[in-house]
Amino acid sequence: MSAVANTDLFTTSDDPSPEHIHDPATLDRHVIVLFGATGDLARRKLLPGLLRLSHSGLLPECHIVGTSLEDLDEAEFHQFVLAACQEFARPHVV
Repeated sequence: MSAVANTDLFTTSDDPSPEHIHDPATLDRHVIVLFGATGDLARRKLLPGLLRLSHSGLLPECHIVGTSLEDLDEAEFHQFVLAACQEFARPHVV
């Protein structure tokens, strides 16, 4: 018998490996929030890592929201991400 806890925010289960968890087609859309999205960690590791996961098919459909102290519009942030990935992602990924 499986124990399930329901709240207004989430549902949990003690089932350690539900079959649907490994199938990207059945996963809900995710939102990834990067705090300090224009910082050094994001530029060198997080953004290139997300690109690699996406190219490998391991990143389900998601939205990425970035926060930063720098005042960038969407186009400027896209340019920042592209430059970061071109500089720090592995060559065969970009």
